[in-house]
Amino acid sequence: MATPIDIIFCPGLDGSASEIATVADLLLPAAELRFLRYPNNTTADVKGLTSMVASKLRKLPRGARLLAGCSFGGFVATQTALRYPKLVDGLCLIATFNHEPAPISATLGIALAGVLPRSATMLATRVLAKKIINPRMTKPQRAKFADGIAEIDPFAMAARVKLFQGWDGRKQLAEVGIPVEVVYATRDGISGTKAQIAGWSGLRDVRVTGLKSGHVLPLERPKELVEIMTAWMQRVVAGATS
Repeated sequence: MATPIDIIFCPGLDGSASEIATVADLLLPAAELRFLRYPNNTTADVKGLTSMVASKLRKLPRGARLLAGCSFGGFVATQTALRYPKLVDGLCLIATFNHEPAPISATLGIALAGVLPRSATMLATRVLAKKIINPRMTKPQRAKFADGIAEIDPFAMAARVKLFQGWDGRKQLAEVGIPVEVVYATRDGISGTKAQIAGWSGLRDVRVTGLKSGHVLPLERPKELVEIMTAWMQRVVAGATS
């Protein structure tokens, strides 16, 4: 690939990019993932998060400016592309959603609204982790993911959950004119539902692919994801030079 590629990566609710580490290694040297870190507080809002992503995009040193996100990070990436269309040349959305995902809201509910005691709220985060972990993941992968979720400040996570409660971005997707790659997990109640898959049809330039995986798709299908992302990067570069 002639044009070097930099990709800003927005992680999931836990704010950790550990699930994408293998993918990042496999993408080198054609592309470099630059991980975004969310502020660990309860005052985060969509405006602040997308402004932070935009700042990172402006500082990219070379080539096309690409943006990727997994799960909650896909929501952040989509919002950024809508708010700052001139800063994003391509968008890759992994195991994410285009409207409020019921499993997260139903699992966390009041517990992550800060109403229950901290111990109960932390328990809710573990319940969430167990819901989205696929049995096909190795035992170390499952343990690492669950421990990572449990270590997060549950109230910071609650603030992030509130950002997409009641959100429905399907009508806005037509405003995104750049090449978009959507990769959903077929065994995932968050990204793999019929409603979520159908919701991406509003995008003007989109490819939608399903991989047999649970919600933590980058950990379960890293090689397949790298192949898809590589084809997406080539599509973006080809469009930029045509």
